[in-house]
Amino acid sequence: MLDNIFDWNLAIARAGGNKDLAHELTGLLAETIKELKPKITKAWDAGQFKEVGELTHKLHGGVAYTGAKHLQVAAKKFEMTTKSGSQDIKAYDDLHAAMLAFEEFVGKLDQNN
Repeated sequence: MLDNIFDWNLAIARAGGNKDLAHELTGLLAETIKELKPKITKAWDAGQFKEVGELTHKLHGGVAYTGAKHLQVAAKKFEMTTKSGSQDIKAYDDLHAAMLAFEEFVGKLDQNN
């Protein structure tokens, strides 16, 4: 299951082969999620779907520089549904679950360091 959450080889490749940069970008994504997750939830609950789409676009952009495969798929799907005007609760739940799984992954990394 861990391979579905994060792929270090992909992260390193996306960082131009630089392992330190891959770790730094992963940490930045974790911070971005801490910032965006409550904003996405608040906007979703308020029915502000344009804002949800903009926030998800920002998240999806950050994910593209890491190896967070599951989160990338969920963010892309959710961004596409919000852009189409859809209010897909399953896509929202999948994105939320992917953010939680990534946060758990990063928490385990922090424990090991």
